Amino acid sequence: MIYFYTMEKNKIGRPRLPENEKKDQLLRIYMSKNEKDNFKKAFKESMYTTYLKFILEKTINSENILSPAELNILRECSLETQEVIEQYKRVGNNFNQLIRLAQAEKKNT
Repeated sequence: MIYFYTMEKNKIGRPRLPENEKKDQLLRIYMSKNEKDNFKKAFKESMYTTYLKFILEKTINSENILSPAELNILRECSLETQEVIEQYKRVGNNFNQLIRLAQAEKKNT
C-alpha cells in the first residue's frame, strides 16, 4: 500500500473571510444621552441580536424585507387567524349536522 501525506499546516479556527467581507472598518457615532437611550430602546424592541445587524437592516434599501419584530407580529396574526378558521370549521360542522337532522326529520314525516 502507498500512503500520500500532504505537508499542509493544521489550520485551527474559522476560515479566513474574503477581502470584501472583512470587518476592518470602524464607525464612531456621537449622540446625546437621550438619543442613545432611544436607540437602545428601538434596538431592544427590534429583536435583532447585534447592533450591527440592526443598523445595517435600517440603513440598506430593504423595502421588501420584514424586520424580526414584523415577522413576530405576522406569526402572532397567523396563529390568531388559524384559531378563527378552526372556530369557523366547528360552526360549519355543527351547521351540517343540523341540516342532516332536519332532512332526516323531513323524511320521517
